[in-house]
Amino acid sequence: ACAAAAKAISEADVLLLCTGAGFSADSGLAVYDDVAQVPAYKQRGLSYQDLCNPHWLHDDPNLFWGFWGQCYNDYRCTAPHEGYAIIDVWAEKWFRKSEVADRVRAIGAQLAVTQENMGHHADEPYGLNDFAGAFFAFTSNVDGHHYDWFRACEIRECHGNIELFQCASSRRACRYTASLPLPLEQTNGSGASHACGDAVWRAPCDLRFQVEPNTLTAPATTSELITNAGRDSDVEVEPMHIRKPAGRGMQRWGRGRERVNGKRPRWSNSAALLMSGPPKKPALGNVRGGGRPYALRYMPERPASNGAAAGQSFSANRPTCPRCGGPARPAILMFGDQGWNDVSSQRRRWDIWLESVRQVAAEMAAGPAAGNGGPVLRPRRPLKAVVLEIGCGRRVATVRRSGEAQLRALQKHGASACLIRINPDLSSMMRDVSDDVENSGAIHAVHIAAGGLDSLRRIHAAMAEAGAL
Repeated sequence: ACAAAAKAISEADVLLLCTGAGFSADSGLAVYDDVAQVPAYKQRGLSYQDLCNPHWLHDDPNLFWGFWGQCYNDYRCTAPHEGYAIIDVWAEKWFRKSEVADRVRAIGAQLAVTQENMGHHADEPYGLNDFAGAFFAFTSNVDGHHYDWFRACEIRECHGNIELFQCASSRRACRYTASLPLPLEQTNGSGASHACGDAVWRAPCDLRFQVEPNTLTAPATTSELITNAGRDSDVEVEPMHIRKPAGRGMQRWGRGRERVNGKRPRWSNSAALLMSGPPKKPALGNVRGGGRPYALRYMPERPASNGAAAGQSFSANRPTCPRCGGPARPAILMFGDQGWNDVSSQRRRWDIWLESVRQVAAEMAAGPAAGNGGPVLRPRRPLKAVVLEIGCGRRVATVRRSGEAQLRALQKHGASACLIRINPDLSSMMRDVSDDVENSGAIHAVHIAAGGLDSLRRIHAAMAEAGAL
């Protein structure tokens, strides 16, 4: 199966990466039920679904910020696993600089021009003007790890991420964006806002939350930044050298050696940061740790319009809205959440990319005689599209459903579709998507019943053995 996956990816025109919680698990992070497997939560009878609820911000802010503050600390101190680097190699070799990538990017730029206010908005946590090529990553993970290896224009986070914050009174009372220009879709046509408080802003790079390790609660005191260590941006890293696997043997990726002022860094006193290796069962505050030298290197800086004000909102252990001074919260979609602020500019980039790829698929299927007013790719043939799904279970099926839906849409536009599904527990999801009544034709599916990182290593080795790399 890994050899079939290697062949499909190396011969594809477009690669859509779809990742769920299982992809983060390979980094040594806690996921779903494992998050709450600590005495502090067991004693209170709290599950992950109980904790991941916005009502705690008002009912028990110590518990709310203890949970989300420790999640933030855990994600910030743990580096993404080697699988991200493997996929980045594939994207760079086949999907960012190809003829198809150039065409997708060109169509995307044209589509963006037709959309009003596609530039910087009050709801944007970072400025971005680039467009994705033939690679995109769609994820439900909120750890922000995709920005360490993939470009911001290539990422769609359907549930938000831990690096972004919003006013807890958004869409109701916040006045943060009152003096800033809003996208046309958020106005009544005359410039007046339908609903203020839709802004999303970035956390500072040096932010750490002070969390009591025994109770996992966060007191309302000044936030504790990295101490006696320097900031993430001060960590110097020797380049990570990606080497081809030799034959059938597995070679681990060379890891960068972090240095701060010529010495190995000492991180903050969080229990997560002191762990030297992967725990047997990760849980909140008990993750792999070890440092994150490439943290957010592809997430651009905040726009000057809201960067300074947003930075002031993290002066205490409980973030506040930079304009109204009320409570802030992570811009993450929680259970029972009616007030989550999505990053509308990111959502639009995702929609534009999907439409661009569909147009390219239609052009390639029609051939040079299509007369569609733009350059077409020759010769006439179906666009080869691959969805690489990793670690997506049935509990939160958003990513699985989205990946399958995009394959069907591309197929309707003349593309040749292939789904590669990687999950160690495939017994409950062995449904062949080609049997779906909504599908217009057969979609080739490759199922790999293994972990994401192990499978990526084997697929990469198969590519090298076949001479594709």
